[in-house]
Amino acid sequence: MKLLLDRRREATIASITEETITAAATCGQTPILDLLSQQNGLISVQDEWRCIAKFYNVAKAGDIRRVEQLIHQGTKSDMKNIRGETPLWIAAKNEHHAVVKVLAQRTDVNVNSTSITGRSPLFWPSENGNERIAAILMEAGADSDLVDENGDTAVTVARKNGRRSIVKVLERSGRTS
Repeated sequence: MKLLLDRRREATIASITEETITAAATCGQTPILDLLSQQNGLISVQDEWRCIAKFYNVAKAGDIRRVEQLIHQGTKSDMKNIRGETPLWIAAKNEHHAVVKVLAQRTDVNVNSTSITGRSPLFWPSENGNERIAAILMEAGADSDLVDENGDTAVTVARKNGRRSIVKVLERSGRTS
């Protein structure tokens, strides 16, 4: 981005939209937001976007204290990034139990939100064998019958990976076909 701004400043600035800033924020790209905001007032980067970027980064890192702090400050907790991943999705993928629990219990977070590949947060504990996260998500209303782009559900992913204990957790919930 810096190279583009150095070499093709006017064209680069003209091509930066709200969508560009949203993409940077929801991918946790705080340095990009900082760079954009330093462009002599030509590009406005609101504090809200910085909070969203921080939120993605702390969810990925499993920093429950900062997650709760940013939620308390009013940070949007369910925005999708360019891959369709939410902070809950990222926390589930990285096996951060405490973050998953806090986010899954929120009414403004969709536990069934899917990425561009059609995978919900439940696919990760199904693939990795994390019973605790699977149970948290199921208790929060996760749908184990959602189908991804490969035609798999969380249950079939668990079966393919030999995760019998996960299959049992999903079946106990009564939401499998």
